[in-house]
Amino acid sequence: MERILRCQSNQLYRNVVLYLEFVEVKDINVRIFNLQGQLIYSDILGEVVGNSSHNIDLSAMASGSYYVEVSSDSWSTKLPLIIQ
Repeated sequence: MERILRCQSNQLYRNVVLYLEFVEVKDINVRIFNLQGQLIYSDILGEVVGNSSHNIDLSAMASGSYYVEVSSDSWSTKLPLIIQ
């Protein structure tokens, strides 16, 4: 079973940390889209297994509403993200 444990935003430092847990090795992709569906950020984490965290710098992004998409070849989820 794979899942995201938490997506925690820090408005003071303008970053977000994704806390991940995967039982099997997965090639993980992270993308951030604005509400118009435009790709704002993309990163390939590569092979992830077990507990892992990934920090995303949001300092270049404008305030607003976004969503974070985390995916592998067999799994995908989207989480809301608000930057103030």
